Amino acid sequence: MAKRIHEATNAPKRQIRYWIQSEPDPETHIWNVLVINEPRRIRGILQKLYEAVQPLENIVKRTEGKVEGTQMRYQLVSFTSYGQIPSDEKWTKIYNGKVRRDPTLATRQSPDRLARYVDAQIARGRLA
Repeated sequence: MAKRIHEATNAPKRQIRYWIQSEPDPETHIWNVLVINEPRRIRGILQKLYEAVQPLENIVKRTEGKVEGTQMRYQLVSFTSYGQIPSDEKWTKIYNGKVRRDPTLATRQSPDRLARYVDAQIARGRLA
């Protein structure tokens, strides 16, 4: 029983982590966004984010899964946007919790490598 409690306390917390890579044209941005939360909240958070950064295209779900020892799930998505990047004030309208720019979510040469990295970090409880 104590092991389960230990696992739950080391589990990732509810949050958004993201990385944006701007292309030479400053109005083109490649996003990688990781959301950790309850499934219904993940859908709502992503919808608000998509609305805030429109226009956008190429939305791809890279990976998703359950956070062990919790009721939470996680989802990693990538997309391209052509508008402005949300300010800190706008982020609070998207999600009023932990939001962090995370360079470890930078795009890899192979899209599968980023998904495998996120899956491994979640499994190890390293995204607190």
